[in-house]
Amino acid sequence: MNGVIAALLWRVAHDVNLRSAFLHMAGDTLSTAAVIVGGAGILLTGKKLDRPRSLARHRAHPLVSLASLRRP
Repeated sequence: MNGVIAALLWRVAHDVNLRSAFLHMAGDTLSTAAVIVGGAGILLTGKKLDRPRSLARHRAHPLVSLASLRRP
């Protein structure tokens, strides 16, 4: 729906307010597309990034704070 609204605003986006609304809808459309592509990638490959690589070597309890994982 955001893409449809952005397409409709494209023709009339001469005013700064309408231009802002168009950019907002276009950004929402792109972020939605990125989420869909990411979800499809996870479904097709079965791989997902559970945690950042810097923390992957630590097997800490989920309730342990990240501050305790810092090296002195």
